[in-house]
Amino acid sequence: MLGFYIFFLVASAQFIQWIGKTKLIDWTHYLYLWISGSSLLKDQAILKTQILKTKVEFQATSSQDQFAKWARLRRKIDKDLVDLEALNKEISSAKVQFAALFSSLLWTFTSGFQFVLISWYRRSPVFFLPQDWFPSPIVWILSFPSAPYGAVSTTVWTIVCKRALALSGAILVDTFGIFSEPPPVAQESQTPASKVPPSLK
Repeated sequence: MLGFYIFFLVASAQFIQWIGKTKLIDWTHYLYLWISGSSLLKDQAILKTQILKTKVEFQATSSQDQFAKWARLRRKIDKDLVDLEALNKEISSAKVQFAALFSSLLWTFTSGFQFVLISWYRRSPVFFLPQDWFPSPIVWILSFPSAPYGAVSTTVWTIVCKRALALSGAILVDTFGIFSEPPPVAQESQTPASKVPPSLK
């Protein structure tokens, strides 16, 4: 079971690296707001919809024929934009605090627990190797630093798990494109009209 616990912690840390901590924080923060019933996102969505409706009405209003209505709608748009900016700042501030707490929890439940587990069980064997399968130097290396001779130590097992998971991730990326970001789309360069030679105009 010791080997499974170490593998689980290493796999969790690797999975977070594959997804990306920033993306994971975004998903978790949105889920947290939804579960906690926070009104921030709801108020933001309502305010955005309200601004769009007011802008449509504003664009359909003539500033010459209906100046009073045009000015009122203009003031309302400006006020709603100020309120939206303040709400966005409030959401961003709350997200920064959430990200700091969530990052600490991620480190504790992955790297922190992993370090404690390896240190606490540094003298315990993860499993014993079959006799006479490996030469003595290899057996000694696999038991480094403190496991019994002939056993695989927690340190070595952690390194093996990390290498195996990293290799598996590389294979998935090369084969299926999983966990890889799409390449940037190349934009065709356009020569401004002012840069076109007179002979080509």
